[in-house]
Amino acid sequence: MLPNASNADFSGAGASSFHDSESSALCTTFRSFCTELGPLAPEIAIDQGNTTYVVWATNPRVASGTYGCSQTTPNAIGGPTPLANQVVMISTPDEGKTWSKPVVIASPGTTVLWPWITAGAAGNVSVVWYQGDQVTDPDCDGAALAPGGRPTNWTMRVANIFHAGSAHYPAASVNVLAGFNDGNHPGGVFHVGGVCESGTTCAATGQDRRLGDYFTNALDRNGCVMIASADTMLNDAITGTEYSTGRPLYIHQTSGPSLTTGKSCGTVVATTKPQLAMLIAPAVIGMAAAVWSVRRRRTATAGE
Repeated sequence: MLPNASNADFSGAGASSFHDSESSALCTTFRSFCTELGPLAPEIAIDQGNTTYVVWATNPRVASGTYGCSQTTPNAIGGPTPLANQVVMISTPDEGKTWSKPVVIASPGTTVLWPWITAGAAGNVSVVWYQGDQVTDPDCDGAALAPGGRPTNWTMRVANIFHAGSAHYPAASVNVLAGFNDGNHPGGVFHVGGVCESGTTCAATGQDRRLGDYFTNALDRNGCVMIASADTMLNDAITGTEYSTGRPLYIHQTSGPSLTTGKSCGTVVATTKPQLAMLIAPAVIGMAAAVWSVRRRRTATAGE
């Protein structure tokens, strides 16, 4: 097991330093990175060279501001105002004895949320995250509640990083649903509005929890990236209104190099039954996306 990774010495000085509080070298040397947005802990992946990677989204705030979500009243602002945040990554090649300096994976000038990471061959990782089109406090979508505000549009972005120790950062990324032209996801948007972060309490407060905690990524047997998420952009065919729950969204890399072999991921080959709603492979982003309704189920094995 790794020592307490959240309190490691991330100064890059090469010395091991673990503490019992959050006042570690990370918070001293890289103070702007020593925060986290959302209820999820930093996510961890280990590559085939035994290097461990940790990613999280930072949570910078203006303490005196009032455009963040209220600490006491659901669906209201009044808390510290959020600033544009970043997806950050650190790594350790020796099971936590020494740590790299933090690198910024994404810094779009808006709000990024819930990054996940998976790893392949030594030095190769894939990071995926939710990205808003404005700065907002996701739990209540504070930007929408501010005077003259509007709901936040959320897209999903992924960065496949090769030779992570020497790569250029922020990493190049793509909007994985940008070419998903089904009429329900304009510009790759898969959710609009708030993302409640209070677990089952969201049901009691009436906040939008449809994205849940279902977001994750992994590699198939060929080292190509798979992403799973909830999707809230589909409407009930009878009522014409949004579903009260999220629908499964599955995304599979179909071009570009594998994270394990370096070979082209080629075309997704899958055996499916007619109930598959749609399967597309946008050439621009090299991803295939399949969406199933609640009554449909996936019958293919990933990577086959």
